Amino acid sequence: LKVALSGLGGDELFGGYSSFRDIPRWRARAARLRGIPGLAAIWPIVARRLAPETPKLASVLRYGASFAGAYALRRAVFLPHEVDRLLERSGLAEPGIRPYDAPFDAWEQMRCAVLGDPTHLLRDPWKAVHRLESSLYLRHQLLRDADWAGMAHGVEIRTPLVDSWLRAKMGKLDFEPAKSSGKAALVRAAVPELPRQLFLRPKSGFQLPIADWLEADSCGRRPSRVGAQSRRLALLVLEGFGVSIPASDTSREVDLRE
Repeated sequence: LKVALSGLGGDELFGGYSSFRDIPRWRARAARLRGIPGLAAIWPIVARRLAPETPKLASVLRYGASFAGAYALRRAVFLPHEVDRLLERSGLAEPGIRPYDAPFDAWEQMRCAVLGDPTHLLRDPWKAVHRLESSLYLRHQLLRDADWAGMAHGVEIRTPLVDSWLRAKMGKLDFEPAKSSGKAALVRAAVPELPRQLFLRPKSGFQLPIADWLEADSCGRRPSRVGAQSRRLALLVLEGFGVSIPASDTSREVDLRE
């Protein structure tokens, strides 16, 4: 039986994502900016003028001052008010049902992940991001994507880093040295014989241009950034299920941007 070994779970366990640095920083900055009288009210207008191609910037003060809100802002494909708009167009919005609240959802998911009140995690932002990335991004997206992609090609995928025993051992070590010095420092300590050049290579990253493949008018278009690709693909999927986005709706143009 042939299997493929995957490194899924390594970035969540060893702090490999930029979110481990970004989310605590965004939260602190948003909290300071919210303290400036009147800024929260005019910020969306200012942000759209400063960076019209980055719609998330307009929502930084609205969501970013809380930990779960900053995480939702970091990972969300659509912002909460955009989701509400899409639900209304699809006819799925029901009277009396609370609007979609991404920060609330992220906090509730973390509460389930720690089997209790996760407030204590806020004293250690690194561990809070670890819990959120593991219980949301890894569980609900990466592992599912790996499963269907592997099964589509008849390949069994193994994820040795998604392991409760390994996580417990790392927890006893307070996730060091990865927590203080990064994932590369942990690998160096565990496998010092690896050549130095491996640690000097830039992170390559990748994206799947599925939206380009599906759109008939994408020929010759320069590949868009990962976030913009995700938004375009989500809209194409919604349209496939009959949730049409009017071409005259200016929000569609915004929705397609990073």
